[in-house]
Amino acid sequence: ADDLTVAANSCIFTDNNASSDLIECVAPTSSANIYKHGSVDFLSVAAPILNEYSDTSLADTKSALDAATIAYADDGQITYFENAGIRIALVSLQLTKNPNTADDTELVRTAKASAEYVIVYFWGGDNDSHAPEEWLTAALRSFADAGASLIVGCGNGVLRPLEKYYDTTIAYSLGTLIDGSSMYHENATALLQLKITKDEAGSLVESIQLIPCYVYKEIWQPCLVSDPSDEQNIVAFLYGEAELPTEY
Repeated sequence: ADDLTVAANSCIFTDNNASSDLIECVAPTSSANIYKHGSVDFLSVAAPILNEYSDTSLADTKSALDAATIAYADDGQITYFENAGIRIALVSLQLTKNPNTADDTELVRTAKASAEYVIVYFWGGDNDSHAPEEWLTAALRSFADAGASLIVGCGNGVLRPLEKYYDTTIAYSLGTLIDGSSMYHENATALLQLKITKDEAGSLVESIQLIPCYVYKEIWQPCLVSDPSDEQNIVAFLYGEAELPTEY
């Protein structure tokens, strides 16, 4: 029921051979409709893994998303949305251990010059650590200083806590919502729901809600957390009040 639902895609959609030395995440082009069925409006395709397959695989993926009428953005792209008189910029980034922070920060400034609210949506960070790396923290804080209103991490396999840096919320990683691997080691993830309104003076009012989810439950399908204890632990972890989001 949201006005705009954003997700990150690390799957190749192709009907051709998508050879790779990595553990493959490949599906037929028709499967791109999964996002449409899930009411996803916009995707980041800045995942590094998408460049590890055959030369035509990423092009096939984009064609499949086009056919499914799913909008998407590559690394370094700014996308603008406007709703209820509020102009929002979404900056898609892929961050590595040595990010070109100066260029990325300038991109955030460019977005801020044309939008009231700027979201940085990034891929980056170690898949096996709950603690953000020092280089990543420094880079994301520089984006906040440049005008980012909200910074959200994706693509990292595990949840990471949130940080309030001055007026900017930084979600270092929301984990993985869909993972078909039976080796997945942590059944905890979260959705972040943002609500933006304007007060009588015309100033933006931001509200952020975290919605804990299971990555799988019985049928390997993500769903809302139903156990109050699990929910409490995941939320406590996200706000830095628990060491781990799950007890296992």
